[in-house]
Amino acid sequence: MTPFWKDASAVAVLLLAGWIFPGSVPAVRPDPAGLLAKGGGDDGEEGHRGRHRRGRVGVDAAPAVSVDDPEAKGLFEAKCSLCHPLSRPLRKSRERKWWIETVTRMQQVNGCPITDEEAWRIIDYLAIVRGPGAPRGPDDDGDHEGERGAPAPRGELGPGPAAPSTGGGAPETKALFESKCSICHPVSRPLGKTKDRAGWTATVTRMKNGSGCPITDAEAGVIIDYLTNIRGSVAR
Repeated sequence: MTPFWKDASAVAVLLLAGWIFPGSVPAVRPDPAGLLAKGGGDDGEEGHRGRHRRGRVGVDAAPAVSVDDPEAKGLFEAKCSLCHPLSRPLRKSRERKWWIETVTRMQQVNGCPITDEEAWRIIDYLAIVRGPGAPRGPDDDGDHEGERGAPAPRGELGPGPAAPSTGGGAPETKALFESKCSICHPVSRPLGKTKDRAGWTATVTRMKNGSGCPITDAEAGVIIDYLTNIRGSVAR
C-alpha cells in the first residue's frame, strides 16, 4: 500500500498544475518569443520606424478568434484607430510573424494603450482576416520594410535642427503639444522637421481627423501656432 503522505503529495502536485480543477488556474497565453512589450517606449526612433527590441521570430500558435468574432473585431477597431486609420493594416496581407512584430512595435514605439492579452487577440484577428490566405490588398506589392515610413506630407521641408527647450509661447502651450502629440508617437517626430504654417496645419489636422487623436479644434490651433513658431520654415 502506498504511504498516505505520498498520495497527498501527488494530489497537491496535480492541484497546483491545474489538472484536477483546471478552471482554478487562469489560462495565460504563452509568449515563448518574448515579443510582447511589458511597457515603455522607444523614443530614439522616428514615428512608426521603431526597431524590434527582441528577436524577429514568430509564434505560430493557433488563433484564438474567428473571422466573425465581433469582440476581436471591436477591439481591433477601438485600439488600432487611436493612432492611424484602420485602412492602414487592412490594406496588407501578411504572415502571422509579421503581425506579431507590427502590433508589438505599436506597443513599444507609440505607447499605445494595449495590454498583452489585447495584443494577442488583435494579432489573432489580423492573422485571420489579413493573413497569407486573404485576398491581396492594395499595399501587397510594396516593400515590406519600406512601407513602415509614411510619405512626407505636402508642405514638409525636411529634417531641421534640434528644437529649443523653451520658446514658442507660454509653458502651457509647450505642455499641451507634448501631452497631446505624445499619445501616438514620440514628440521628436514633429520636432525633427521644419514646415511652413500650411504644412503644420495639414499635419495636425490629419492627426486630429484621420488618426482619431483627442484634440479639440481650439487645441489644434494652439499646437499649430506653437509648431509654426518653433519649427516653421524659418526655424533655426
